[in-house]
Amino acid sequence: MKRFLPYLACACSGLAVALALPLVVQPISLREVDPAGHLEAVAWVALVPAFLSLRAAPSAWGAFRRGLVAGLACFFPAIHWVSHAMTAFGGLSLALSSVALTLLVLYMAAHWAAAFAVSWLVRARLGWPLAVHLPFVWAAFELCRNYLFTGFPWANLGYTQVRTLPVAQLAAVAGVYAIAALVAAVNAVVADAIAERRAGRPLPRRALAAVLAALALTLGHGVWRLSATRARMAAAPTIAVGVVQPNVDQGQKNKAREHRDYILSRLVPPTVEADRAGADLVVWPEASYPVYLPPRLASLAVPGAELPTLSRAHVLLGAVTLETVRGDGGRPVRRVGNVNLLVTPGLDVLGARDVLRIITDLKAKGRTVIFSTHIMTEAERICDEIAIIEKGSVLAQGTLESLKQRNGGGSLEDVFVKIIGDGARDL
Repeated sequence: MKRFLPYLACACSGLAVALALPLVVQPISLREVDPAGHLEAVAWVALVPAFLSLRAAPSAWGAFRRGLVAGLACFFPAIHWVSHAMTAFGGLSLALSSVALTLLVLYMAAHWAAAFAVSWLVRARLGWPLAVHLPFVWAAFELCRNYLFTGFPWANLGYTQVRTLPVAQLAAVAGVYAIAALVAAVNAVVADAIAERRAGRPLPRRALAAVLAALALTLGHGVWRLSATRARMAAAPTIAVGVVQPNVDQGQKNKAREHRDYILSRLVPPTVEADRAGADLVVWPEASYPVYLPPRLASLAVPGAELPTLSRAHVLLGAVTLETVRGDGGRPVRRVGNVNLLVTPGLDVLGARDVLRIITDLKAKGRTVIFSTHIMTEAERICDEIAIIEKGSVLAQGTLESLKQRNGGGSLEDVFVKIIGDGARDL
């Protein structure tokens, strides 16, 4: 039993870090575990048991294993929702999504394991205390995890301080990796102090002083920056903004026209309520307007729009536009657009910003844009490389012309139907 205690300590550390992150345990509730962020304070000592276990590891491989256990205990609860996303929106089975989640968590935890192993080697060969080198090693592996093999930046140790605003201001100076390094430094110096005291040796006073000074400087800078920012905010013009985010199920949003009445029933009443409460602007950040609109629309005050006139609030919303244009050979084709609309209280459209035009502008500047859509005309207009995906599998990939050549010509919609099958016509 004693041989498992170091791994149990690492698992407890990993779980404690997960609790310090903004966390939702979906099977229990969609509400955040700690909305006020009180558990963020746990992060400053959460890794102490794991770092003590690291110090006691018999080898670099032993340190790697202990880091892996800590990472697994952190990342499984922190990103458990990925499995649900793969089943609900990717069409994967629960078994397959669970395997995919496990592989992703292993990838993330391997970076903690590597940080533990490197730290063990540095301490064994150079004699440096954890507090001296581990913060830099930790930040380096967080950086690798965020970018290696396209990366997956969720659950960075620095994210544990997102609601501790004075500490979070450090990100403006050196990024979230500096916050991760600071949190790791505090944990490391506490672990070093406990280990030295257990061994009957003096406390690492210089390391303690250096870490406390770094923490004090961070808090001082954060308080000053927040004060300056709040002063600028107080002197700036203000408007009252209402946000309507009704958490409509993604499956219903994917078939918004079929669920039009339900989606509007979730969007319109809170919008009217915000208007009555004195909002100058109401934003719909999550669900787009569930009715196809014509391009260059002048007003939403049309039959079927279902949005009443308001007393004072403007509304910023996303919408899909639909028009019929002449395609190849003069054949009529549907052109679908994606726009953001700013609407007056009287429902006049003040301005529309075409999202596709934004993507086209980015493309012209040489930027890479990954664009996911089920609207073939959109992909045909703007994409250089096209992949047709069904239930998580890539069935065809290539340029528009190469896909047409391999599949008998026609439009991209014709190519899509041929590859997916006749059932695609019902999409």
